[in-house]
Amino acid sequence: MGKFLKISGGVITTGLILGGAYVFGVVVPQTDAKMNKVVDHPPYEISDKAKALHKQLYIADLHTD
Repeated sequence: MGKFLKISGGVITTGLILGGAYVFGVVVPQTDAKMNKVVDHPPYEISDKAKALHKQLYIADLHTD
């Protein structure tokens, strides 16, 4: 019985690793490409008021993507 559990544990572990690789290697990139379209456009016009405000602020991009 112990040998069976050892083999089935290895099969389950292998399945989880392969399943995770499929999800993160195939499903996630395809979903990202469908849901996050990139559209080229000319630069946005920035008002003088916004430029003045920006000069007074400390800006930090703290998210990790």
